[in-house]
Amino acid sequence: KPFVRRLRGDLLAHGVPRVWLDEAEIDIGDSLIAKIDEGMKLSRYIAVVLSKKSIDAPWVKKELDVAMNREITSGEVVVLPLLYEPCDLPEFLKGKMYADFSKPDEYEAMLAKLLRRLRIT
Repeated sequence: KPFVRRLRGDLLAHGVPRVWLDEAEIDIGDSLIAKIDEGMKLSRYIAVVLSKKSIDAPWVKKELDVAMNREITSGEVVVLPLLYEPCDLPEFLKGKMYADFSKPDEYEAMLAKLLRRLRIT
């Protein structure tokens, strides 16, 4: 979570108008499934933070499945893989370029690449 919070803050600080993050958007009593579904529908891009834990998490797998289906259907880039730590990528992500945030000293360079993808200059 600290990495995701930092990244969200940096994206907002650089002019990304909205960065959906579960803990910032889901309130006590909300339906997790409904709120995540709503967030994914409202989002142009779905960034997936890849780590040893996340690639095996059922929620992440479901969200990636929805996002990849949307990408296939629309023919547009939707899924933005962000490598947080070295791990075995799921097969369907192996052919995609990813931002490698696993090296802390390259954080700013990867952030710049991500901002370029988001068309933020």
